[in-house]
Amino acid sequence: MSMKTFFGIEIPKRNAKCAHADEELVAGERVYSVINQGEEGFLRDDFCEKCWNEIKDGESVRSALTYWKSVYPEKKVEEKEVFLDRDEKALSFFKTMASSTSLDEQQQAYILGLYLARRRQIYNRKEFINDDEQATILFEVASTQDVIPVRKFEFSDLDVDAIQKVLAKKLKD
Repeated sequence: MSMKTFFGIEIPKRNAKCAHADEELVAGERVYSVINQGEEGFLRDDFCEKCWNEIKDGESVRSALTYWKSVYPEKKVEEKEVFLDRDEKALSFFKTMASSTSLDEQQQAYILGLYLARRRQIYNRKEFINDDEQATILFEVASTQDVIPVRKFEFSDLDVDAIQKVLAKKLKD
């Protein structure tokens, strides 16, 4: 499964197996993720640390669009509460707004992304310029490993006070 936005970027989810050794990735293990451009979109390969050390100097890594290191998380098995806490609400809004075609919601998603990254609910994995010449940030959701692309804005182009008021109202309700 992948996440798609209005500017057509689809980033595949993290794999459960090492792309090189075809072995299950284990919670707490260092994992290296590589994004390459394929004929029909982006391709993602995830490697355990042992395999990464074998392939890191290879052509597929040198020619990659981006790559990063992370830790394979433990699966959380818990019952969800009916009422979401503030960070869960923010994450829910963030996912919705990131895929919106509305400029206002894209700007709100960018600001929420910065907030959630500070709260360690998501991780800023990479920033790049997409085919439309727009700066884009790849955020990875800590709990699900979904990668969500979000358009980056210059703060001078944003009405931060207005965005803050809108987000505060949404998170309060």
